[in-house]
Amino acid sequence: MGRYRLAVFGLAVLLGVGLGILRTTASDQNWELFSLGGLVVQLGALVLALFLIYGFRPATLITRPETPAFVSHPPAGLVMLLAAVALQNGTNLVSYARDVNRGGFDLVMLILSVTLLVLLGGLLSRKTEVRLRPDGIEDQQALGTLFVPWETFTGVPYPAFPVGRTRIALTYGRPELLRSIGWRPSRTKLSAVGIHARFLSYAIHEYAHRPDLRPAIGTEAELARLTEAWQVHSNSR
Repeated sequence: MGRYRLAVFGLAVLLGVGLGILRTTASDQNWELFSLGGLVVQLGALVLALFLIYGFRPATLITRPETPAFVSHPPAGLVMLLAAVALQNGTNLVSYARDVNRGGFDLVMLILSVTLLVLLGGLLSRKTEVRLRPDGIEDQQALGTLFVPWETFTGVPYPAFPVGRTRIALTYGRPELLRSIGWRPSRTKLSAVGIHARFLSYAIHEYAHRPDLRPAIGTEAELARLTEAWQVHSNSR
């Protein structure tokens, strides 16, 4: 779902439009049935999105030896949440398009609905992932990218710790080394959507204090070593 996010988004829009057509063309007898069915589908998509955001937190990373880097899993929950919004918006779009001749409110809402779908599609077209590289951490989000060299944590005993289930707070010793592109409202937070926040915090702590391990980042052998070390660490707590 996270990997084929544009396809999921497109299917959500089509499903929403289909539900809207069924609802607007249904007879009085079937209108309530189609409306109830559409509500169940929309609520189901929202519940699935929340489950993926808060329940799908694998304590592992994806290896990319060609980069080289360890990469967080695609944020399936976030994709599903935006798809749920697109589904609802697609349903409403049909109603606004049907009544657009009345002008005024329906015309404005139609324009806003189309604009929202375009914006959501644009957001999903951009990669959102955290990369651990031999030279630092790269956090790619929809509106901006933050790069944190490992040297930024110089002199910091605990460089990373989880804040809730979907965020990681970073503490810097040399913040002047940070580099960012685009809009980053916070330069001290990393996204942990799609990965276990404590595991990612442990990995950052490990490489911040072990320069000798950084050249192996991106390899299967190093991921196996990191995962085993994490299991020992978490079992000892």
